[in-house]
Amino acid sequence: MSYMFYVHCPTCGNLDLQQISRDRVENGVLLGLQRLLLFPAYRCAPCRERFFSIRPYHPVKALSEPVMAVVVHNDNPRRLDDEVPAATVPDDAADPESSHD
Repeated sequence: MSYMFYVHCPTCGNLDLQQISRDRVENGVLLGLQRLLLFPAYRCAPCRERFFSIRPYHPVKALSEPVMAVVVHNDNPRRLDDEVPAATVPDDAADPESSHD
């Protein structure tokens, strides 16, 4: 909630922005006035939106620990580092006592 007072992308809400030259912003309301008043210009990398904002910039800090990613495929969640396929067991080898009859 406190991040709403800092500059963020008006399209996607991203806080990780790049400050760019004012000349790079090509569309918006009152462009000439915002350039004249030296409003800072920003670019959002994910959605490529370029815009002016008078809100203060708050740098986004990187996470100190890696985040575990989970891939869901066919409702079977698994971790990304589980690249080695699980061993398969033939149906007749599932119960070793049934083969000794």
